[in-house]
Amino acid sequence: MSSCNTANPPMSPKESRGFPLSRTVMTKTECLPAVSRFDSFHIQSAISTASLKGEDRSCFDTTTVASALPTVALFAGVFDGHDGPDCSEYCRIGMIPHVTSALITSSPESPTTTKPTQESLRKLINSSLISAFKDCEEHFAKHLPPPALSRASSTSSASSPPPPDPPPASTLSLLKQILLCRCGARLRRGGTTANCILLNVDSSENISAFVANCGDSRCITDVGTGSSSDLANLKFSNISEDHRPTSRKERTRLRSAEMRGEVNVVRDHMKTTRLYPGGLAVSRTIGDVSLTKAAIATPEVTECEVALTDDMPNVRFLLGTDGIFDTMETREITEVIRAEEEEKGERLNAKDLAKTVLVKCLEKSGISDDMSVLVVDICKGKPPSPTLGPDTVEVRLD
Repeated sequence: MSSCNTANPPMSPKESRGFPLSRTVMTKTECLPAVSRFDSFHIQSAISTASLKGEDRSCFDTTTVASALPTVALFAGVFDGHDGPDCSEYCRIGMIPHVTSALITSSPESPTTTKPTQESLRKLINSSLISAFKDCEEHFAKHLPPPALSRASSTSSASSPPPPDPPPASTLSLLKQILLCRCGARLRRGGTTANCILLNVDSSENISAFVANCGDSRCITDVGTGSSSDLANLKFSNISEDHRPTSRKERTRLRSAEMRGEVNVVRDHMKTTRLYPGGLAVSRTIGDVSLTKAAIATPEVTECEVALTDDMPNVRFLLGTDGIFDTMETREITEVIRAEEEEKGERLNAKDLAKTVLVKCLEKSGISDDMSVLVVDICKGKPPSPTLGPDTVEVRLD
């Protein structure tokens, strides 16, 4: 994501984002671990990527966050770094521990056998996601590693079954050391957008999706549309709202910041509205602590209820960085997926959906930014046989 202003000579439309257009692009699509511990549904996920600058990152977890809140089925996110990959790399490593730590900290201090109400659980998840994003920025700015986590959560009651074991800490510790050593004395620079999803499942297997967004990565969903008997009715809609200086909500907040002398909002010669000092093209971001204070790390959290039926056997969430949504708007993505599914006569699975969206974006405009698509597909019934390994596809541009 080209969020910081750089001096570049005039370029063609396909190169207007500030990086030369590659004529051949290698994409990688891989399935992520399935969630199959529920009786009535399972969750399949996949991610597809194409890299130009190497600043996009992602995270995916089905056990660690659940050690703090056993009703959590999945946590995943995409991070689009700018001014280098330091901050997106930190979030790839640190967001899951920060979310887990925030859930533990925000939970009642004393264990209780009383089940939390739906409203109290909603507030707990919302506040924990907001705290995790802010804690990520604070730790990043202060050169601190992510929090260390204990196996057990203070939210677990005496009568609750033990939470699943978190993954071995050796890999995470090694990644922390790599990050600290790689950045060295200049730790750390730049920033990142973040778009994350948390799936919560209650004892009756009712599913709630919480989407936390900071910046201009985006989450869309086809919930309630495009049933197996009516593929032509498919429609993806936005769950998150892009945080750019031109958006209505952000303009109100930025005007107040301008009056306090915290920021100058300027439209540059490329007709991109930016925040100065720093030249950021987003109004919310993790990191960028040496730039304007008006670019905050507070995410907007949106909740979405998921209902699976015989006619609507699956619901999909698609998280993408701005390299995707600057190329195709949500409406265009809907049209692409609808055409593919009508041709095949069935809904695309997570892996095919992620690969289709990425390849169609590349075919439309080439690559002038990193592109990442993460798909979470909640499907009725038990999972099919294991999916094959990652696909690597070469896309040749006209």
